[in-house]
Amino acid sequence: MLLKSADYRNAPMEKMSWNVFIGVVLGQIVSSYTLGIVGVALDRVPSSMTLSSTWLGLLGAGSLIGLFGSLLVGRLADRYGRRKFFMADMLALTLLSVLQLFTTNLAALLVIRIALGMAIAVEYTVGTALLMEWVPAKRYFRYQTYLLAYWAIGYFAAYLVGTFTTGFGDRTWQVILASSAIVSTLAGLQRLVVRQPESPRWLASKGRIIEAINLVHRYVGEDYTVHPAPLALTLILFSLFSLTISAALVMDYAYPNELFDASIRTSGVGMCIAISRIGAVAGTFMLPIISNAWGSQAIFIICGTVLLIGGIICYQWAPETSLRFAKHNRSTINEPSGSRVTSSRYSDSTID
Repeated sequence: MLLKSADYRNAPMEKMSWNVFIGVVLGQIVSSYTLGIVGVALDRVPSSMTLSSTWLGLLGAGSLIGLFGSLLVGRLADRYGRRKFFMADMLALTLLSVLQLFTTNLAALLVIRIALGMAIAVEYTVGTALLMEWVPAKRYFRYQTYLLAYWAIGYFAAYLVGTFTTGFGDRTWQVILASSAIVSTLAGLQRLVVRQPESPRWLASKGRIIEAINLVHRYVGEDYTVHPAPLALTLILFSLFSLTISAALVMDYAYPNELFDASIRTSGVGMCIAISRIGAVAGTFMLPIISNAWGSQAIFIICGTVLLIGGIICYQWAPETSLRFAKHNRSTINEPSGSRVTSSRYSDSTID
């Protein structure tokens, strides 16, 4: 039954997928609002407070410093699951935002801002992972790009609220900082009411296949299941791919330079670089289009086909370089005049 049923990420957009998407969107808005509000708030610090340029820089960068916590958060979410962090994160953001209302101690405020950055790291790592593991595969890239737009909305809203918030005297700047608690509370209520489930992909990766299948049956349908995302095979394949692509990149630098004579070398290398950009631009442009139309599997098939065709062409028609010939015919090349070197193709290697 596991193999006959379709993978749940090929199912239409179900209610739970929409709920997860909305939850992640609200998280992105809260994150950008929390990051953006500090710039406006620090401009409203009363002159009675001595705030040096060093402290201004530290407080402004505090949340960005906390984003380094994504290294830890990612590992914890892979070990303990996405749902727990996703559900608790908005509570942490709300409490930390409110704390800003009750302290004027700069050191304490810096600690709070760093902690807020770590909470935002949860949204950037866990939220996007949960989105990928619930939203249909062919729509993932589309909705991922939507997150950027919603992130910008939150950042813009922070400057709007910060600019027009007045009437709190010397504490106006603290009220502005703490205003992110309102946004995070709304997002937290959505997650509390909807109660997003755990990721089926994560459950399957931990060997909890039955739980993952039951979850899919409950929220997606009986006709769908989880095709287990094998870790050892995935690591082996990606390692081999990384090794191969690294070797190819090394050859990309060496081969064109060896291929052309000195008189046209830079022109030839420049032409190779320009032509290679055609593929880079086309690939970047077509990636979301192909993914939305046919899914991520189509991307791998097309990339594999292009690489196969390129490999055949190179094997059949790519010439050996003069430097390679020179290395294996050093004794011939080093002979005095009247030697057997007859092709001008080798002259550049001799000079080099």
